[in-house]
Amino acid sequence: MSSTISQKCPTCGSNLEYDADLEKWPCEYCHKNYSIDELVLEKAEDSKELEYYHCSNCGAEIFNNKYNITANCIYCDSPVIIKQRIAGEFNPNHIIPFKSSKKEILNAFKEHISLKRLLPKDFFSYCKNIQIEGMYVPYWILTAEVSAAIYGTTLKRINGQEIANHYRRKGTMSFDKIPADAKTTMNSNHLDAIEPFDYKQFEPFNYAYLLGYYAEKYDTTKDEVYEEEIKKRIEDVAVDKLLKAGTNKRPDSLFSKNVNIYKSKFEYMLVPVWIIKVKYKGKTYDFYMNDQSKKLSGTFPVSVVKEFILSIIIFLTIFIPVLYFFITAYITTFSYIMIAVGILAAFILKNIVKSYSVGKTGKKDRDYITQGSFFVSDNSEETSYL
Repeated sequence: MSSTISQKCPTCGSNLEYDADLEKWPCEYCHKNYSIDELVLEKAEDSKELEYYHCSNCGAEIFNNKYNITANCIYCDSPVIIKQRIAGEFNPNHIIPFKSSKKEILNAFKEHISLKRLLPKDFFSYCKNIQIEGMYVPYWILTAEVSAAIYGTTLKRINGQEIANHYRRKGTMSFDKIPADAKTTMNSNHLDAIEPFDYKQFEPFNYAYLLGYYAEKYDTTKDEVYEEEIKKRIEDVAVDKLLKAGTNKRPDSLFSKNVNIYKSKFEYMLVPVWIIKVKYKGKTYDFYMNDQSKKLSGTFPVSVVKEFILSIIIFLTIFIPVLYFFITAYITTFSYIMIAVGILAAFILKNIVKSYSVGKTGKKDRDYITQGSFFVSDNSEETSYL
């Protein structure tokens, strides 16, 4: 039995790949397009983890690392899927299929870089030969119920008397599909920046969607993701939500908190991300793009000359009015305006340069709270005089 899967045309037997534009599997030989229901699918089964796999098309040995789900045979170039990587615990619950073509992604990337005014002038010419690959990235998605309680104190001084307000707040809320990437080799900040994904577009997992794309299985278990990341994120959001629920938004001291996460359900999902690589002057710049929203993350190069010229303009805008003041010992309304314009321009420059390195700017954790699920069951206060 072959250790790999390749999808064959039901009519002529040639290899098929998924076409995101058609949302079908076209055959380039008999010119027929197949839907998922028309394909003859093979079942993935548990098998021993191997370093070498046999191509299901030509029988050649394929060397592959232990996380790749998909590969291309180096002899016949057939796209294959390694059975063991999608079997048992590694069988995803859902997949969000690709919807965009490489041409659409290239155009979206060019639109992004056209807005970057501080890019080196020759960077655009390097973008003519960029590498674009679609990748299914493994994610753990958690849905859970949460109950939380906080106890704190706020202090006030009225007419010389110090007053302490001790308060207690309890509440419940639901989190729906809070995500965490399950691949340690990928840049988590850049993945966070291209969230959210539209989970309404997910499909039950079917390996045929993988053909023609790069895919890897998870290397971080759901228990590791929960303990190292998601648990703290939920606790922080629950406490913050309760803090903002009362009159006193922030206590002088929060001396007790208790967050209980229950009815939790993890799902393993593959989501569509485009990996874009631009080689520029000996350095490779990596970018991630969300296939659905076309949100882009990554770090762009900044032209030293353009940044220097803009910095000089801002410096002179502030320096000239200040110098005029010291010379004349008199500052005019115009000088005030120029200083204000200079400070504003410096702030804008700082944010422009910062925007060339994308950090965690995606969907906030509080946005994963199910709408209408937050309920405060106890919001009591007691006053004492110190």
